[in-house]
Amino acid sequence: MTTPSEYNADRISAGELTADHITELVRFWQHGHALLVDGMAGPLTVASLKPEIAVTDGWMIGPRITRIDAHATWFGGERGPPQGIVAHFTDTDPGTAINMAKRRQHVYGSDPDDRLASWHVTIETDGGIVQMIPFHRAAWHAGSSTAHKIAGLGWANQTTIGIELVGYGLAFPPAQVEAAKLVWRAVVRAYAIRRQYAMLAHSEIDPDRRDDPGPVWLGQYAPDVLNTAYGVP
Repeated sequence: MTTPSEYNADRISAGELTADHITELVRFWQHGHALLVDGMAGPLTVASLKPEIAVTDGWMIGPRITRIDAHATWFGGERGPPQGIVAHFTDTDPGTAINMAKRRQHVYGSDPDDRLASWHVTIETDGGIVQMIPFHRAAWHAGSSTAHKIAGLGWANQTTIGIELVGYGLAFPPAQVEAAKLVWRAVVRAYAIRRQYAMLAHSEIDPDRRDDPGPVWLGQYAPDVLNTAYGVP
């Protein structure tokens, strides 16, 4: 029986198939299975089978991502590509990411309980990922009257992405950390974000009001998340 590799080799020899054709077929298959789209396959390219997240038009595409579009009254207008990432925790119980996004689908201010706060991505404790604002729009995640500018970038809401980690900053389950690695990796690659701006703490920007994402995240998990994002062993 002819193997797929032998068949491809025969077709290439006959001039009916080129290496570019095979690469494009592999890319198509990888994209359809939410894998790293690099056009490579086989035992020497096992890394190509690692689940990845792609960013297209400011939105993430990949495994376990739920898109819930916030109403336009919850975020600002067009801006340049984001230059940094601010980490937060939600101060809410597990399982709240989707409901928090859905609460921002109505016109801001139409509910008396509305609070002037929004962000781009929420990462659930079970590894689920919710995005409600595209990355090229400004969310209101770190811009209170007591917030400071970020040295070298400016105001956080205009220059950064806000990522919320569901919980109280005391514990981060493995599934949540692994999802964070995928999200951070996708964002820093999509926008060439420098490492010094890739894990900004909300507490650094607004120390009088905020303590998130907290010492547990910053000390125990953030370094590994960044190393994964930047391909550091």
